[in-house]
Amino acid sequence: MPIYIYLSPSQVEDARSKVSEKSAKMYNDVLNAHEESKDLEKVLKDLTKEVQALNKEKEAAEKQQTEAIKKQTELELDVKDMLERFSGNIQAKVLNSNREMLIIF
Repeated sequence: MPIYIYLSPSQVEDARSKVSEKSAKMYNDVLNAHEESKDLEKVLKDLTKEVQALNKEKEAAEKQQTEAIKKQTELELDVKDMLERFSGNIQAKVLNSNREMLIIF
């Protein structure tokens, strides 16, 4: 058997007022959340652009580093080559000098 509660007109008006206030608050909360969502999407977009720019800089730096290592390796090989030539020239001069000394004696 259902139980019925009778409300006075002022009680009905109070209940409607409370529901209306709660509804308005919830609506404002949804609007605020939507605005915050838009702001966060903008921040995400900006950060994504920044990450892309940093990735390009990183790639450029890595390419520059690779070129520097390549150049350093070339220079080291050139120095090694020159030292070998100098060493060969000095040995040749020493041998020629020793031959000349042998011929003189």
